[in-house]
Amino acid sequence: MLTDAYDATHNPDGYINLNAAQNTLQQAELLDFLSSRFTLKDVDFTFGDDFSGSQRLLKALARFVNKQFDPIKQVTQEDIVVGSGCGPISEQLLHFIADQGDGVLIPVPYFPGYTGDLMLRNGLKPVAVPVKLEDHFSATTIPLFEAALKQAEADGTPIRAVILCNPHNPLGQCYPKETILAYARFCEEHDLHLVCDEIFAFSIFPSDDVPNASPFVSALSLDLQKEAGCNPSRVHVMYGFSKDFNANGLRAGALISPYNNDILTAVRATSNYMKISGATSVLWSLILEDDAFWLQFLAENRKRLAKAYRFATAWLKFQHIPYFPAYAGHFVSGKSLRPVEEDKGAARDAEMIRRLLAAKVFVGSAAAFAYPTPGWVRITFAMRRDYLVVGLARLESVFELPRYAGLDGEKAQGKNHVLELGEVLEKTAL
Repeated sequence: MLTDAYDATHNPDGYINLNAAQNTLQQAELLDFLSSRFTLKDVDFTFGDDFSGSQRLLKALARFVNKQFDPIKQVTQEDIVVGSGCGPISEQLLHFIADQGDGVLIPVPYFPGYTGDLMLRNGLKPVAVPVKLEDHFSATTIPLFEAALKQAEADGTPIRAVILCNPHNPLGQCYPKETILAYARFCEEHDLHLVCDEIFAFSIFPSDDVPNASPFVSALSLDLQKEAGCNPSRVHVMYGFSKDFNANGLRAGALISPYNNDILTAVRATSNYMKISGATSVLWSLILEDDAFWLQFLAENRKRLAKAYRFATAWLKFQHIPYFPAYAGHFVSGKSLRPVEEDKGAARDAEMIRRLLAAKVFVGSAAAFAYPTPGWVRITFAMRRDYLVVGLARLESVFELPRYAGLDGEKAQGKNHVLELGEVLEKTAL
């Protein structure tokens, strides 16, 4: 698919990727900024002065974290390890907090990349916690974590950690402070590590769908000992630059653990396996050292994400496709299929994805994200409008949906379509 990607001029029949969580809404501005400032020094052609990034980048990142994450304790560059993305950071961290065969609790649905970070080389088990969508961000879910932990250990899988994705991927909302503290209490009670993935921290936007949205609260900003009785050394934050700054290809992520020098020392010992390049370190340093630029960039990011979300959800509403209301991230989750009792909808979901791939449009499937019920898909909206229009038009074609006039820049005319995608699939006897 990557070698046959859609291009309006050179490859109009290529694949449209509505699955990848990558924001391209301000790439032109980012390119202009970096192109006008990027220079390399002799040290950038060497191993540099720190395997976990560079001293320049660590200093700039610590300063950014102190300004943006409101940490209860000022973060220093000694509290941070930088690697080539949050995936490698996650894998290295998990390697040191759990042993092969151990389990990690993750509420469903969850980012599929965690599965690889846990299983491929670490030999760990993702243990899904069956949280209902409507309750996902509530502290009332903790009994479900208790039950999942008890069952896993009864089955011979010791639990060593919990992963909390905040803002959440794929649901696009933030956890309230009270829920984060409840997670921390749970981890303290059961001697677990709490891994807080905050990679979408500043991809938050105003949404009419969630008028009283919970703001983003970083785990770094909480007095965990005082408010939750939790030893802060068991809580680790991951942050990556790629999502908020429109640059998935400039691979860099950070582990921030101000209260656990032993973990940081261990991860630094293997950081050569995930070292970022000297050039990448320079690029991110340029951004983080320029307060005026990144403040304006993040503000504009919020505006463009809000506009793109409104466009995508207007299409979903027109097609009468239920969706989970969001105000964070690059994506929205829509419910395209009704469960089928015989197979719980799994076979029909798979057939839906095959049809979409045949039409050269890719979305995130329910199976990939471990949705508690089949029929959901994740659609990325943080992309060029002309590309998004082509992707949505292909969805209309696959499911024989009416043309949404908004894709043509015109006002919708006529009666709204009243069939859900599930009804369309039933009529075509998948």
